[in-house]
Amino acid sequence: MVAMKMVFMLSYCTIYSDFGIADLSAALLHGLSMDMAVGGYLMILPGIILVASSIVRCDVVDRMLRIYWTVMMAVLAMIELADIVLYGYWGFKLDMTPIFYFTSSPKLAMASAEWWMIPLAVIAWCAMWMAFSWFMRLMLRISPISDQLQRRSLTAVLMLLFTGVLILPIRGGLTVSTMNMSYAYFSPSMPLNHAAVNPAFSLLYSMGHQQNFGNQFRYYNSSDDAWQAAGHLLALEPGSSEACDSSMLGTDRPDIYLIILESFSAKLMPSLGGEPVALGLDSIANSGGSLLFTHFFANSFRTDRGIPSILSGVPAPPTTSLMKHAEIAENMPDIASVLRDAGYSTHYYYGGDINFTNQLAYLRAGGFGHIVSDKDFPISLRMSKWGVDDGPLFDRVAADILSAREPEDRSPRFVVIQTSSSHEPYHVPMETRHPEPAANAFIYADSCMTHWINTLAASDCGKDALVVIVPDHYGAWPKNLSFADRHHVPLVLTGGALKRTGTIDIYGSQKDMAATLLNMLGLDSSAFPLSRDMLDNRNAGYAFFSEPDMAGVINQEGVLTTEVLAGSDVSAGDTSVGDTATVRAFLQVLYDYAEMLRKQNR
Repeated sequence: MVAMKMVFMLSYCTIYSDFGIADLSAALLHGLSMDMAVGGYLMILPGIILVASSIVRCDVVDRMLRIYWTVMMAVLAMIELADIVLYGYWGFKLDMTPIFYFTSSPKLAMASAEWWMIPLAVIAWCAMWMAFSWFMRLMLRISPISDQLQRRSLTAVLMLLFTGVLILPIRGGLTVSTMNMSYAYFSPSMPLNHAAVNPAFSLLYSMGHQQNFGNQFRYYNSSDDAWQAAGHLLALEPGSSEACDSSMLGTDRPDIYLIILESFSAKLMPSLGGEPVALGLDSIANSGGSLLFTHFFANSFRTDRGIPSILSGVPAPPTTSLMKHAEIAENMPDIASVLRDAGYSTHYYYGGDINFTNQLAYLRAGGFGHIVSDKDFPISLRMSKWGVDDGPLFDRVAADILSAREPEDRSPRFVVIQTSSSHEPYHVPMETRHPEPAANAFIYADSCMTHWINTLAASDCGKDALVVIVPDHYGAWPKNLSFADRHHVPLVLTGGALKRTGTIDIYGSQKDMAATLLNMLGLDSSAFPLSRDMLDNRNAGYAFFSEPDMAGVINQEGVLTTEVLAGSDVSAGDTSVGDTATVRAFLQVLYDYAEMLRKQNR
């Protein structure tokens, strides 16, 4: 496992070449206790087998141990390889996330990979398995078990003693704290901490921290103490009538079209200081008929975590996806359910597999009545890795909604359109307009959306429409952005129903969309206690965002982040968002809220 850490750092030499030998050695040293813990777990069964050797034939013991180590080396090789491959995509150590994606939909879990990556991965896994197994066979050949079992009673006693002593490396020593992820976190540089973390332990740790929300991040004695500590972030009462700005809209009940863009970043728009990639969105945002939020942030890093942030006002916890927990997904509030009760018809359009990551159950529980996914398209249009390309998806929405002849007294619509073409591997049905495949995919997705919005504006439906454009999670391009910068995403409101235009400079995040949108409509948003109205002048403004090993809060004064697994903090600027307590208090509030949702079905 120590050797594989060296392979890991060599695999990402562009990152680790910036560090000296002392730093890289320190990563190996600080991760050694975690390696020993995994070694301790792996040695438990062999220890039990050796204890039983006093009554079992020696050749049987040899055979059992060889079979055991052959299987364990296969598993360990798979874990190490998966960690090396996935780190380049996600930037964090292996946890339950890819396993959840694979078990919910193997096809979509592999959609980001090119075809040649799969046989290459199999070859690499077999090579690593053979190397690991050869090493273990060498150890057994040097010290064959049959030569050590001449005095069986003494051997049984010693093996029982040694097996019991394995509790020390597994526990992490004799101190009060037990082995956890923070043991490997020693540096303010996250890549060094990631190099120190053992991927097998990271995976096991994630398995054991999936559902006990009420026991995680216990920084304060009670929920009330945590809410009080985060009080300046949660100060406004949701659903306040003072927050409703009647001048925002030209009609009480506009048709609402929420476009969720895959992986878009603020860095794709020149008006937000980015590259000239999403020029259609940039043009819409600065057309004079739109509202652009300049300091808006994504709460998380993957679609299944971003969608509940947008629709339910529940920011994604660092350690898990709430959507995959059925008992929580069924109880989360949802914009769709509030709008449905207010007389709206609710629609959801997505060109991919709607069952992926438990999404269909979440949408049904949230109040969506009409759901269109890949199975509703002809097979000829489902040829991309993620299902239907954005062009045919928007065409379907236009055919269903914009081109249909409807009675004048129809119900207002709430329509969500979730795109997917700007997801890796970035294969799009368009001629190359940018040398980088990712940027080219964003150009394609941007053009499809822009064409649809222009079609809407030119139709009879456009005059009473409110279009909300937001990404699903942090941006995928460009690479190598800072923690806060990669979470900076655009939020644009446009459409004929919108009266107030210009820019909004207050800080906010996806979780605040529920209160903001509902208050614009004069509807009650009290079911969204973590959501804040970004158009309320009393709102000081802040954004919360997280990844599996980091969480942060940002406002106009600066950004404060904390390594949630290690407990250390990094701040930038003379921030008024508070000190260490701010992020930690919000984390405890978030996990308390998740636990409350989980228990509602009991």
